[in-house]
Amino acid sequence: MRNLEELLQVQLFERTSKGVVLTRSGEMLLQYAPKILSQIQEAIIEVKGAKFIPQGTVAIGMPLSIAKFITAPLIEHSKKLFPSVFIKIIEVGSAYVPDMLVKGEIDLGITFKFVEEKGLVSEKIMRERLGILVSDSLVKTPGSGIDFIKENPSLPYILPPRNHGLRDVISVIEEKYGIDLNVIAEVNTVSLLIDLSLKGICATILSYSSVANFKHQEGVHVIEIDDPDIQRNVYMCTSSITKSSLAVNAIRKLIMTLTRQVNPAA
Repeated sequence: MRNLEELLQVQLFERTSKGVVLTRSGEMLLQYAPKILSQIQEAIIEVKGAKFIPQGTVAIGMPLSIAKFITAPLIEHSKKLFPSVFIKIIEVGSAYVPDMLVKGEIDLGITFKFVEEKGLVSEKIMRERLGILVSDSLVKTPGSGIDFIKENPSLPYILPPRNHGLRDVISVIEEKYGIDLNVIAEVNTVSLLIDLSLKGICATILSYSSVANFKHQEGVHVIEIDDPDIQRNVYMCTSSITKSSLAVNAIRKLIMTLTRQVNPAA
């Protein structure tokens, strides 16, 4: 109390034969006491609770096809649910995800292969469908799914190279249905494959999410391949060595929820 009196430079209490009583200044201060104590209590609760609120930056590495459909809903939901979390999306090839996680360059990674490296954990979150993108000028017989491929046997394709994960899934089409695709070239860049297809030079087969936006474009065919055997697994990868923050765990769960809403893991 003496420190408070020195701070205010007034006498708050007066000692009498009957005990200690408030001075006029003390009575004035007493009127503010409940409000001051309430605000202090609120501050204590807020400060203590801050450690349970997801906050900070979460860096996520993912391939283009996944980024195309997950980025917008992820940021939209994150802003509503976790306003103190800053999302950083890094478009990267699936093969580079494990190394980036080990180096601490990203907090979460999405890849097309189950990662078995020490210190990393993988969990399947969805299966990705494939789609064909082709100019109308090259289509002789319209159709859907695998029937389209069968009805257009001479259709020229430019595909990702054989060391590309997507090519492994495409090979299932040939093996399962006995089809020999007319592959005239290989290109490792998704954007270039799309550009070549839109120009009428070839057809290509990519993840459906990469070509779905062209579905309503004039002069273009987008054919979804809906065979469950012709899909590729998508995995969420995290570090088992570095302890994940509340923000990283929150965004990991949100991504899993969003991807399973679009395409549940088998």
